[in-house]
Amino acid sequence: MFGCLRTRAPGRWWSAGALALSISGLPSFSTAAESSPPGSASFAVRPGALFYARVYRNSSSVLSSLSHDHVIRAGAFTTSIRFDPSAPGRCSATLRIPVKSLMVDEPSMRQRVGLSTPLDASDRKTVRRHMLAEDQLDAEHHPDIQVVLGGCVESATRGSYHADVTVTIRGKSARRERAARITLSGSQLSARGSLRLSHAAFGIQPYSAWLGSVGNAEPIDFVWALSADQVAESPPKP
Repeated sequence: MFGCLRTRAPGRWWSAGALALSISGLPSFSTAAESSPPGSASFAVRPGALFYARVYRNSSSVLSSLSHDHVIRAGAFTTSIRFDPSAPGRCSATLRIPVKSLMVDEPSMRQRVGLSTPLDASDRKTVRRHMLAEDQLDAEHHPDIQVVLGGCVESATRGSYHADVTVTIRGKSARRERAARITLSGSQLSARGSLRLSHAAFGIQPYSAWLGSVGNAEPIDFVWALSADQVAESPPKP
């Protein structure tokens, strides 16, 4: 997925392996619809939120030993989070990541996810170009990646809820029930979770090169963790 497989060929680099979207130390924006039900509170995500997806190399391909994992950080994002503990089923949390904001293989991010081999700036630029290409993320026609949490159900632990998760890439959505855990403590909210999806769920053929001698496997693992603070809202005008 995302054109991520890295082997050296004359005059060209291929990119592959693992993808991670990290939202770290960036400004976030929380928006709320004017028609939000009474008791529903809006939350703003703190800096340091993290969302990443891991794409695995195809270990059965002939030249799989030449491929490498990669990590991609979101350079910008917007959020919209609303939650009412008296009506958890109406919870709503949306994360929207502009595809063209994705930053490829920054040394600090590679270290963070345990990738010890650094890539130079030229390699990262080439990896990013393949990632945005029409047969992968197709950034020109599908400019955003969207993750939506909803349908919260209270768990056995007070203040803790399970939420359904829908991931949309290239205009195609994949949903998993109760894949996220939301915790509410006073005016603070946190959301964590993970799920495994596939390239096929988004209509993407796993990236391959050299007649399939190198390429990616079908599974994609998504993991996220964020914290947010309740936003004081102005009372409605009479």
